[in-house]
Amino acid sequence: MAPRNILRLSRFLSVITLILMVATPVCIIAFWLIAPSDLISSSDAIGGTNLNFEMTGLKRIGAIVLSAVPLGITLYGLGQLRRLLGNFSRGAFFSADAVKALKRFSAACFYGGLAQILIRAAFSLLFTYDNPPGQKAVAISISSNDVFVLLFSGVFLLIASIMAEGRKIAAENAEII
Repeated sequence: MAPRNILRLSRFLSVITLILMVATPVCIIAFWLIAPSDLISSSDAIGGTNLNFEMTGLKRIGAIVLSAVPLGITLYGLGQLRRLLGNFSRGAFFSADAVKALKRFSAACFYGGLAQILIRAAFSLLFTYDNPPGQKAVAISISSNDVFVLLFSGVFLLIASIMAEGRKIAAENAEII
């Protein structure tokens, strides 16, 4: 029998994950629709590079479209996290489904981290494409946060792979006996 506190915490985190799955797209779209140019130019969305540009309606739409790539990866990852937490809330900590969800969540975090780096560069190009010659920019930035996301998601991918191998060994051992 699984400890009740683990089951309760898993259910609670599952609800928080669902809220994030709804709130994240709303917040991202709202940011790109209403944020002033100076806030956008200094935000982490484009690496905090303080680029000089005028934010037009077309650029806002372009930013929403570009944001769809990492947002899609994030939502997929949150869906897998919710699936994992659902397994945990039922006490199925090492089930095949839990291991698969952990692996997919970790992969989504890893690919989302990579996408975030590339999207920031694409944002800088989008926002400065109509600047006069000499003022266009492609800013590539990698923060310590990016490195940690890639590192930790890689570690969790490794852990999920080890858990999958452990399940295979346990199944083989069960057949022998």
